[in-house]
Amino acid sequence: MGEKRSLAWYFAEHQKIDFDIFNRGIHLKRAEFLSDLIVSSNPHSILEIAAGGSILAQQVLQKLPDVKYCFNDFSPVALEHAGARIKSKNVSFIGFDIDNFYEAIIWEDYDLIICVSLEHLEHDKEILQEIPKGKKVFLSIPNIDALDHIRVLKTNEEIMERYGSILNIRKITDCTKIFKIVEAWTI
Repeated sequence: MGEKRSLAWYFAEHQKIDFDIFNRGIHLKRAEFLSDLIVSSNPHSILEIAAGGSILAQQVLQKLPDVKYCFNDFSPVALEHAGARIKSKNVSFIGFDIDNFYEAIIWEDYDLIICVSLEHLEHDKEILQEIPKGKKVFLSIPNIDALDHIRVLKTNEEIMERYGSILNIRKITDCTKIFKIVEAWTI
């Protein structure tokens, strides 16, 4: 298992790769699946925390062009990448580490919270507990290890054990062979 990585580490890693890798392949399939779920929940305002690649936001905004969408990531590379691809007056970009500043978020401003990168966050449970009761939450949880994955949850049971006391988990769906999509409400 990996460990929490610094901004400098991510910057160096993101400079080595074609960052657009996070916008195709399995990430695109996950975004298509998640965007359909998001559209069916008919949100007015979305906060995507630790967003990484911009493909999910792009997919959602194609289907819901009037939704208010806040894109959060602490990586300047991710924010630059997203800003170059997402052109909508309804999108705002927040560039800070949600792990350190989750208490500063005005969670009430959003009716849907999305996180596709909980495996990178030390304070995953604290972040989820900070979200007010009754908010819809979508999570994407990979079942693979990586240098920057703080935890690996491979089964539905492991997901329920970690988040079941924080979230009313309605459904866990396999998406590609790597991701599990969690549909839940905060409790």
